[in-house]
Amino acid sequence: MFNETNNPGALSTPSLRDDPDPAFRKAREQAAYSDLMVGAIGAIGLVVVVTLLFASYNDYIVHKRELPALIARGQRIPAQLSGKPVHVSGRYRYTLEWRVRYSYTVDGRR
Repeated sequence: MFNETNNPGALSTPSLRDDPDPAFRKAREQAAYSDLMVGAIGAIGLVVVVTLLFASYNDYIVHKRELPALIARGQRIPAQLSGKPVHVSGRYRYTLEWRVRYSYTVDGRR
């Protein structure tokens, strides 16, 4: 490396404290900022996923506890299929919905 300010032909010793390339420093700062943002977004995403899993599992547990009580209080009665089951196309391709209509008699009324 040449020291062009004092003597164009003289060699100079670069200091370890000087950054030889300001563009490299800027790129390193941008990369550190990008890593921080990716980490923050990843952490937020992880919190959202864990919260949704917890909520759905809690809902499953509550319904699982309610079902035996509903079955115990319920009464089985004969019913007839009053129409053809209709497939209802869901918004998403992995969900299936069916509409089934039954007719049954309660206290003498259909």
